[in-house]
Amino acid sequence: MVSIEYLGNGHMIAAFQGAKILQIQAPSLSGPSLCSLDLDLPVTAGARVDPVTGIRRCELNADPGQARFTDYIHPEQCVLVRRVESYDRLSLHLSFPSFAERQVIYKDRWGRIVLNVPAGTTYGAGRSTKEQILFSVTVRGNAAFGDDGRITVFPGKSELVFVGGSLPGAAYEIHHPPGGEEVLEQVYAGSGPALCTRSLRDFSGRQSAFGGVVHDTAGECIVCEQYDALRFFLQAGLLSRARAVIEFFLMLWRRNGLIPYAASSEGEPLRRGAFPASVSAAYPVLCAKAYYDTAHKDDYIRGILPTLSEITRSQVPLVRDGHLPFNGCEAFDQARPVSMLVQGSRHADRLFVASADALSELAGRFRVRIKGLAELCRLRDQVARAQSDYTGDGPFVSYPGRALAVHLPRECDTYCESCARGEQLCLKDPAGRYLCAICYAKETPLKDTPFLHGFEL
Repeated sequence: MVSIEYLGNGHMIAAFQGAKILQIQAPSLSGPSLCSLDLDLPVTAGARVDPVTGIRRCELNADPGQARFTDYIHPEQCVLVRRVESYDRLSLHLSFPSFAERQVIYKDRWGRIVLNVPAGTTYGAGRSTKEQILFSVTVRGNAAFGDDGRITVFPGKSELVFVGGSLPGAAYEIHHPPGGEEVLEQVYAGSGPALCTRSLRDFSGRQSAFGGVVHDTAGECIVCEQYDALRFFLQAGLLSRARAVIEFFLMLWRRNGLIPYAASSEGEPLRRGAFPASVSAAYPVLCAKAYYDTAHKDDYIRGILPTLSEITRSQVPLVRDGHLPFNGCEAFDQARPVSMLVQGSRHADRLFVASADALSELAGRFRVRIKGLAELCRLRDQVARAQSDYTGDGPFVSYPGRALAVHLPRECDTYCESCARGEQLCLKDPAGRYLCAICYAKETPLKDTPFLHGFEL
């Protein structure tokens, strides 16, 4: 199977698989997929990406269907160009999403196809667009639009230009897209250091303008992947990209008062988990410690140390009998019942110990007095000693004994244990299961239903 590759500039991202364009998102990396482009040929094609410019080249060798595709994104604008050099007639199939009844697809007076997505349009797992989005597709050279979203490419040279943006700022660019040669000049002018590995190119292509790195095609910035991306950036010497990841964490805390397990590229919480501080709150200081060990930016780390302390110490109230609970999101990913969330999590315990060590080391290095550090270190030692309670291998082993020390919360921001629908406000039924409003109303007698603020049946 041909692997998926990414090109992006922080405002626009495109996912490729061979000669196919799987999806394009702009101007938000967490926004809806605006279009895809497929070939009417049951073939795969290999591709290579220039490590310096990020230009992607793909050759198609089929009978018939020999062609060469060159893809690149403007370094600052939401513009993707696909150049086609074809030796035979090709048929490309352009598909638009079916996520909204309110979307409008039309041809403007210059013949280009324009997609209009109004603000408030729902897509994905209950998300909605914050702004009105316009997206246009322009063909030039030996190519022409056909019926049913097809683009016919004749022998010779052609180019397809995809432009996205939100109103009112992008209105002109949508209807007057730049030429492929003009964009190519900007690509060469804005080229940075070589991104020599595929993983590094993927992380760079998926990093948003706010610093977060989106997870594959889902458009979520997941906390653990931010740490992986930061380490890749540090190994490659891309210190500004690594620092942007830390700034993304700080933005999440300042905006939301927590570090969600998954957030949009703009910092909106998408998945908090039942206990948001567990697991998620450990990563910012671990990222800062890794960044300092490589970059040695004393003034920067000293300046953000108070905020890192607040984030790290938000885990303290969760410690019971030497253990922390599951976050909630990773527990569901491991197919665990939601009612097991309050059990001890080896994964959360290890991250708590590591984050406490990182904060203590940074505070000692800069000789900064941190409120609550002594209590944090005491609990750190308690959690470290209690690791012998776990039996079995793997990071997601649980310890049932912790559940005896706490009560299950009455309501929980997690997944329904009946219908398994996405994360939402769920209520604990008499049997101890967490159910969404619909399932709770179906399965629980009305007399057993307590009144809770914000929970509507």
